[in-house]
Amino acid sequence: MFCKNCGQKMDNGVCSNCGWRADSLEIQPQLQTKKSKVLPILYIIAVVLTMITCLFLNYGIGVIMETSGLETKGGGFWFFLHAVVMLVPAYFLMKQQNLKWCAIFLLIGIGIYIIGFNYCSNIGAYYDQVLNVQVPSNDSTWDQVYNGMQSAMDDSYQEEYIQQKIMLDAIRTLVKASTFLLLVSAVVLAAGILFTTSKKTYTVLLVIACVLAVGCNLMLFFAILFMGISIRKNYAILQSEKKNKVVSTF
Repeated sequence: MFCKNCGQKMDNGVCSNCGWRADSLEIQPQLQTKKSKVLPILYIIAVVLTMITCLFLNYGIGVIMETSGLETKGGGFWFFLHAVVMLVPAYFLMKQQNLKWCAIFLLIGIGIYIIGFNYCSNIGAYYDQVLNVQVPSNDSTWDQVYNGMQSAMDDSYQEEYIQQKIMLDAIRTLVKASTFLLLVSAVVLAAGILFTTSKKTYTVLLVIACVLAVGCNLMLFFAILFMGISIRKNYAILQSEKKNKVVSTF
């Protein structure tokens, strides 16, 4: 696009020579000449696969818990709701409009996933009940052991259970911490979408977000990756929307 005032080539609707700014209606058609739906479609696939996997895993764990006499929580609704919220950004990515709203729905969707996974689903209940090993007392466990051997055997038994409890508590903590690390990843990407002013800075935050997410949930990692790359390809549109919002406030 060229400046109508001096004829110089313009960058994102602003002339670097004379400072003339094109109207937003003139900028948008220039920025949206090439629309690719590959990344948004890959994003949709990643979100849907996440939902399907979580629903099957949640159902399977629920069956195991029922056969073991443990209390189940259900929770499939939370994973479905998570997918619905996470699919909203696909519309903005395909239309290449209102890209900043992708950050809002990303944060809400990840928040719903964390609540469902940790507190309102069979998956979270499984980690709380099955992996919560209690160290049994000496009196109730070893009443049938000979008095002369009881002390030594009690010590060995207690030590074994303490080690097992420490290991399982570490697993529970690691699993739950990974979901909150996923939230940090979403916050980093959302910050890149909402607050960065250069494509280079946004790219750095995108890389950080992907590194944080890759160890938490592989499919949600791909969702964050495809959303981030799609917005990066349309970063000029994102910046144009931010500038237009700033101008409209004055």
